[in-house]
Amino acid sequence: MTALRKAQSLAQEGLADVRRSVAALRAAPTGSRPLPEAVAELVQETRAAGIVANLDVRGQPRELAPQAELTLYRAAQEALTNVRKHARASRADLTLDYGNGDRVRLVVEDNGVGAAEPNGGFGLLGLRERAQLVGGQVVIRSAPGEGFRVEVETPG
Repeated sequence: MTALRKAQSLAQEGLADVRRSVAALRAAPTGSRPLPEAVAELVQETRAAGIVANLDVRGQPRELAPQAELTLYRAAQEALTNVRKHARASRADLTLDYGNGDRVRLVVEDNGVGAAEPNGGFGLLGLRERAQLVGGQVVIRSAPGEGFRVEVETPG
């Protein structure tokens, strides 16, 4: 009986941990900051890792639907994480373009080693799924020795 109670207690603690993790993942990482400011912070983290990184914001930033904003933020986060972990790049350039009236586009390019099969990986798959859920799209371009380019466009 004691073992059963202990197992039940551990299961409840585990469930509580999972719920806290899910809540943290759902929390808006941009907080009350505008998207360009939140992405600029990601760029700064990449610089701190020793990679030259720049953000170019084009057009007039505007408020986006929370899910579209989260999609663009997570795309920048995933792309910059990949630059730091896999690309062996010395440079990453980001463009956040509000210029197209009803769409917002994020482009992340690096000068790293590239990939023969650029569509693999759970991070990029998740990025595609997230974009599709908000009516957006993802285009990935890469070739060995030619860096990596991720374009994400969402309604906005």
